[in-house]
Amino acid sequence: MTYLEELKKIIDFKSLINKTVSYRKGKNSIYFTADIIDFMINAVILGYARFSLVDDLCNDSDYLKIKDSDLTSEKVCRDLLKALPDEAKDEFREANKNILALKS
Repeated sequence: MTYLEELKKIIDFKSLINKTVSYRKGKNSIYFTADIIDFMINAVILGYARFSLVDDLCNDSDYLKIKDSDLTSEKVCRDLLKALPDEAKDEFREANKNILALKS
C-alpha cells in the first residue's frame, strides 16, 4: 500500500481525478469527490470489495499509518455513487485512459 500511495503522489492522482470527473460535492462537504474515489479504490485493492466491509478499513491500524488524511465511511461512498450523474462512467473511463497513458 505504501508503494501505491507513492505512485499516486507521483502521478498526482487526485488532481487527475478532479480534472476528469466533473461531479463536485457541495462546498460544505467534509470529503471531496477525489478523496472518496481514492478511498474506494484503496478499499478494493485491499480486498474490501463489499460495502459492509469498507468501514473495517477505517479501523485498520496499518492503513491509518499510511494515510495522512481523515477517512470516509461506507455511507459517504454509497451517497457519492448514488449522486454521480450518468456521464460519470465515461469520465471514469477517460481517467483510466489518462492513468494508463502515464504508464506508457
